[in-house]
This record gives sequence, structure tokens and C-alpha cells, in this order.
Amino acid sequence: MWEPLKRFRGHYDNERYLSESILEAKQIVDKKKELDKLILNAIRLCIVNDEHDKVFTYLDLLNFTQSLKLSVKLCNSLQQNTLAQKISQFITEREEKEVLEKQYQRNQP
Repeated sequence: MWEPLKRFRGHYDNERYLSESILEAKQIVDKKKELDKLILNAIRLCIVNDEHDKVFTYLDLLNFTQSLKLSVKLCNSLQQNTLAQKISQFITEREEKEVLEKQYQRNQP
């Protein structure tokens, strides 16, 4: 009775079993890219439906700077030039904030 259970536990109760669910770095980047594609589609729908306030909520969720720049191009292609300017301003403010945070972290002992 114990031998089959021992083999089962030996195969499934070790640390390798726990670490199999941890994604590799490339897989994490791929998942982030997939998420950005979904968010860009949601941004497009918000622009089409004139829900510009929601656009900035979605912009906070984007992981890559390239995706932020694509949202500006998306606005321009949909003839939403004022929104594109606001998003460009948002991008520059976000980049400045990241630079300041990095400087602050370097100065901390």
C-alpha cells in the first residue's frame, strides 16, 4: 500500500514540482507583450467610443514604452490629435518620474 504512494509523493512533492510553475524571463516578457496588445485594443475602443478618461487609466497599465508610443500613433490615425498630445505629455511625465525615482534610489544608503 505504501510503495505506490511513496512513488507518487516522490514525483510530485519535491521542489522541482513547485518551481515548474515559475516562468522564465522570456516567457514573462512575452506575457507582458500579450497584455500590452490587449490594453492597446481597449485603448482603441475607448477612443472610438469617446471615453478619453479611460484611456489614461489603461496607459498606466502598459508595460513597454513602445506600447505607449503606439497609443499616440493610434490616436493620430483616428484623428484624435488633442488626445495624442495629452498622451505624449503623459509619456514625458512618466519618463521624468522614472528617472527621478532611479536617482532617488541610488542616493539612498
